[in-house]
Amino acid sequence: MADVSAPPVVDVRVVLPDHWWVIPLQPLEARTRSVERLVERQFAGVDNQPLLRADTRRQLLAQAETAADSHGRPMALSLQRVGDVPVPASLVLHWIDVPAAPESSARLCRFAPAGPPGSVRAGRAGTTAAGLRP
Repeated sequence: MADVSAPPVVDVRVVLPDHWWVIPLQPLEARTRSVERLVERQFAGVDNQPLLRADTRRQLLAQAETAADSHGRPMALSLQRVGDVPVPASLVLHWIDVPAAPESSARLCRFAPAGPPGSVRAGRAGTTAAGLRP
């Protein structure tokens, strides 16, 4: 028999297109490395904008720190372009601690997308991942 006092398992997986850059928010070293790689990628071949490069790095690190401080897990940024126009979008995924009471878990599961954990479906707001299990 399962231990009902144990916290429920929350497993969330998000599949993003290739034009998204995912920044792990923990540990700090991984976050910093990912931002550094993103800045290098975006400024490849642009050697005459050191102030813009430094400011971009600073702003991205500050946003990632804010996301980490709010207990976000990964942060993702869209790098998509339509012609020469960037399509800005960002995503921060949060885990929410669910009380151990079975009725609380059941209530939350009503709002979870249908499907087995890890499955993905399209919805009004785009792609969502199923994965909340009581």
